[in-house]
Amino acid sequence: MSDERIGMKNSDGSIAAWPRLTISGLEYNRPCTMLGLDENHFVVVDMWPVRDYLDEVDKLKDAIKGMSAPPKKVKVNDGA
Repeated sequence: MSDERIGMKNSDGSIAAWPRLTISGLEYNRPCTMLGLDENHFVVVDMWPVRDYLDEVDKLKDAIKGMSAPPKKVKVNDGA
């Protein structure tokens, strides 16, 4: 089970996988603002976060507890 709003970092802090959607479920462009969930996971925050987005952050922190696969490197198309 994975959530398309959660990104993953490598052990050196580099990005292993960008999330497909922002915390509120919207598509985004980089550069973007990220918010760490723990040492290995993060979310992209919307320019204008939805009300109660911190509650959603707490839910996503719980969601990563159920993610068993370690971060994998993925090819990212950053539009350049």
